[in-house]
Amino acid sequence: MKSSASLTNRQKARPPAHTKLTVLGSTGSIGLNTLDIVRQFPQKFRIEALSCRNSIERLVEQIKEFKPRLVCVDTNEQV
Repeated sequence: MKSSASLTNRQKARPPAHTKLTVLGSTGSIGLNTLDIVRQFPQKFRIEALSCRNSIERLVEQIKEFKPRLVCVDTNEQV
């Protein structure tokens, strides 16, 4: 029978899971730069959610590439 201490040590030796990211404004300049970093380090990051306001076509491409669990589009137009 294995001790709980050895199990804990084995768990600590595991590589960490992906860091889940939500990118608000994913189609803007900061969002695009963030997604470039995610592309460089796919073993470290996973896109959990994306959002945008206007660039729906670009958002659709991001959805196809990153397959986020959640997507939000701001359709509230101020008059």
